[in-house]
Amino acid sequence: MIRVIRSRKAKEEIIKAVADTKKQWGVDQARKYRQLIEMAIKAIGRHPKLGRSYNDVCPDVRGYHLKRPARHIIFYETVDKHTVKIVRFLHDSMDLDRHLNLSFRITQL
Repeated sequence: MIRVIRSRKAKEEIIKAVADTKKQWGVDQARKYRQLIEMAIKAIGRHPKLGRSYNDVCPDVRGYHLKRPARHIIFYETVDKHTVKIVRFLHDSMDLDRHLNLSFRITQL
């Protein structure tokens, strides 16, 4: 299995999404959502080509869409043949072009 690392921003976004779920839907649903996120991240580690390409938004980025019960996308890139990096965890209603491109401009400084 490929090693999966998470950017600081992705970690923060996952924590916020789970906290928001807890506030809106309760502890049990937040726990289930956290488990769903972790299962998706493990699946990405097993199959890095699992998500769809988002080259039209940001080069070399793929996204795995969690459609139900939530609507978040796990954005990731291949760092090398042994490592995938989760770069963002965004709600699908967000301006993906703006948020992904901004992230990559900042990390490349």
